[in-house]
Amino acid sequence: MSKSPQQLDRALYFLTPRTRRRQATWGMEGWIRMIRGNRTGWIGVDIGTHSVKLAQVERHGSRLELRDAAIVPRRHPWAKDAGLETSPRESLEELTVGRSLGCRFTGRLAACTVPISICDVHGITLGNCKPTEQRRQTARELAALSKNPNVEREFDLWPVPVDVWGNRAPQFDTNVVSLASDWAKRVADDHARAGLACRVLDGLPTALGRAVALTESDPHQPQAAFDWGWSEATFCIVLREQPVYIRRMREVGYSQLVRAVCEQLSVSATEARLLMSEHGLPTTEQSSDLQHVMADVLDEALSRLSEELDRTLDFVRGHAPRLEPVRLWLFGGGATIGNSAAWLESHTRIETSVWHLGEQSNATCEGVALPMALFGPAVALSMLAWDVN
Repeated sequence: MSKSPQQLDRALYFLTPRTRRRQATWGMEGWIRMIRGNRTGWIGVDIGTHSVKLAQVERHGSRLELRDAAIVPRRHPWAKDAGLETSPRESLEELTVGRSLGCRFTGRLAACTVPISICDVHGITLGNCKPTEQRRQTARELAALSKNPNVEREFDLWPVPVDVWGNRAPQFDTNVVSLASDWAKRVADDHARAGLACRVLDGLPTALGRAVALTESDPHQPQAAFDWGWSEATFCIVLREQPVYIRRMREVGYSQLVRAVCEQLSVSATEARLLMSEHGLPTTEQSSDLQHVMADVLDEALSRLSEELDRTLDFVRGHAPRLEPVRLWLFGGGATIGNSAAWLESHTRIETSVWHLGEQSNATCEGVALPMALFGPAVALSMLAWDVN
């Protein structure tokens, strides 16, 4: 669906690197920022089912630094199947509180992403479809795949490099992320009512791809981004900033681990998160008794995750071996678990690191140091201020 730049505040887009330049709109604030050197990024907003995270970065020469960050838990978390509800959920309260918590946030231009759980992700085959026909053909494909084919959707599509399949038959040649238009409009309205001008609604996979591109890793080697979110996890293989393979893991969210600790140790959710953060998982024979207790408590949830990762990597190794990742970057609530990267590395046999921004591994929110990995997508969204310039 084609819309003029003036409508971006009311109807948002999923944008690929190629189309961002064409569809960006600035307004007076944007021109002022460009004239002044545009050192400060937009406010990046990562809307989740359990919390809303905001981040803004600054450029200092070739170096990036986090200017401010905020995380606002929802008073009423969204259900995992919120995307099937007829009335889109609001995030106005969280956006308003987040702006007030971040006392160093500047400007009102923003970019955001939404939970993968309210989106549809598909790999489709367009074949020799002409570029002018690709969006129409994709819309038809989405209608055929959708449980609600009459629901209007916003979507983004981007090609999968043909050579990733090697000499095997391609499984698909195009990735598509879509969202019901009513949800996109709700997100736009919430930003406007919170005093923000949201210029871009980006898909989580593309935000993760740009976050991976900020690391010291080789962009020409496949990297994995694993967003261990509250409701579910998202696994992406990124090549040259672009997510090539995407898989949702619906039953292995970070909340599964929190719930297991709460039930078996009779503690609150806050206490459970603190226990997992401070003590984490055992990595050596010299690990503490409490770490071994945590491992026993989390065994069932971690076994499910291990099975999902094995299934995912087996598919990649069998159908697209050129995409087997050389490194895995960990994002989301799961990154707050002590030794989580070491546990993932031991189970995937892939070098694993918790995502960070340059030398900054933590972000400070209300005087509390939080892992930078919680803000990876929001940081990448903030950087769109320069990508569209």
